[in-house]
Amino acid sequence: MSPPVRNMRVSWGASRKLRRSDQSGGDVIVGFAGQPLPSTIEHVTFETGSLDGINDDSRIFIDIRTLYSKKRFTAGTVGDITTPPVCVSSGSNSLDEVADARSLMSWKVIVVNSTGHLVAHMHDFVSHTIPLLDGPGDTSPLLRLGMQEIDDGMLFQVKYDDLGGPIVCIPLGQTELHDALRDRRTECWLTLNSIIDQIIEEIFGQHFATNTPNIDSHALGTWQKNWLDVLANSNFACPLPELNDDEGDALLLIDWKEKAKKAIAREINFNARYNEGDDE
Repeated sequence: MSPPVRNMRVSWGASRKLRRSDQSGGDVIVGFAGQPLPSTIEHVTFETGSLDGINDDSRIFIDIRTLYSKKRFTAGTVGDITTPPVCVSSGSNSLDEVADARSLMSWKVIVVNSTGHLVAHMHDFVSHTIPLLDGPGDTSPLLRLGMQEIDDGMLFQVKYDDLGGPIVCIPLGQTELHDALRDRRTECWLTLNSIIDQIIEEIFGQHFATNTPNIDSHALGTWQKNWLDVLANSNFACPLPELNDDEGDALLLIDWKEKAKKAIAREINFNARYNEGDDE
């Protein structure tokens, strides 16, 4: 393991912009290990050509932060990338000080030349969240969970990104709700029911909007496709109805949505009686 490197002062200026790697391209991805919260940083991987023209002695850093803390890791140099990256202060790849369920953990990569000037960087931090519902095979989780500031007065907010799909964001300070969702406790079903309803409505909205994919023809690997495949092919056993491209499709999809919500409640062992009514 490489010796620790002290924090380097970075000068901002013109530099190459790096993007997170995904199915559509990009430049760099950072790998983590540990569940449900990441416990270590394992690697930083650059796509072929993303660092072309940058001097081999330029240093690679990964900045990781939550709302409450931050930490910098080094991955060696462009000419000699080291694995795993290590903290510049402790020399360890542990995330103990920044893996915190109270806040989304985010990361970004920067590359600094020998004079301390940025030569390549990510403009924005990328969120690393807790899986809430697993996806099919090795795909991204169907649903992720995190805590961050959201719109005033909201119990939760569902946010989306093109690669990973829905993220349930719980407002800071609502740790009881966050932990209930994380631990799949019975009392959170009412909230989860609303969350699933919003996500399925998002898929519906894309279906009924113009110039968007039909609900059954989303591209492989998209979050929408993963949701529909899991509902159809897994223990949820809730495939899309056969649609006729007419006015009746809306009613068929509404009925399917209610079945899907109950199937999710049943599969993850929440108490579905909240959706059925109290028999007492």
